[in-house]
Amino acid sequence: MITNYAKYIDKIYKLDMDGDILELMSTDQVDLQNGFSFYVDVLGKEHSDFYIKRVKVEEVDLAFELKINANYNGKEFETLSLGPFNIQEGKIPLFTKDFVEVEKFNFHKQEQFVFIKEVPLQEIESLVEINIPILKFKELPTTRRVIKSSEMIIYLKKL
Repeated sequence: MITNYAKYIDKIYKLDMDGDILELMSTDQVDLQNGFSFYVDVLGKEHSDFYIKRVKVEEVDLAFELKINANYNGKEFETLSLGPFNIQEGKIPLFTKDFVEVEKFNFHKQEQFVFIKEVPLQEIESLVEINIPILKFKELPTTRRVIKSSEMIIYLKKL
């Protein structure tokens, strides 16, 4: 799973990029006091629970790609999708393109060269949060943080 984020005024926001303009997204009503406005969708409907702010890249402290992998059976795999729904479903979909891993871990073909396996939460040893700096920040080092299995439910609820 890969998503873009930006650090702006000591807070992390989901990020969408439109050329040189960055669109920060929030569901925190407090952000209306920081120049955010109500999101208006393509049909012109204003959403009172979703806020955006358009800024230039120079205005943010950091922009990064967040990638979350999962450790399963002593091996790190990429995840397809993560969020609170994984708690309800009780599993996390992993994927690989490695034929050796496909055989060893019993992955199933999703499409050409993409194999998936839905793994029960209790079999996931840990999650690995990887922050990869982007845009003008790409020269900064990539950081990794391990989320232990005992912290996984709380972490997934916040995604």
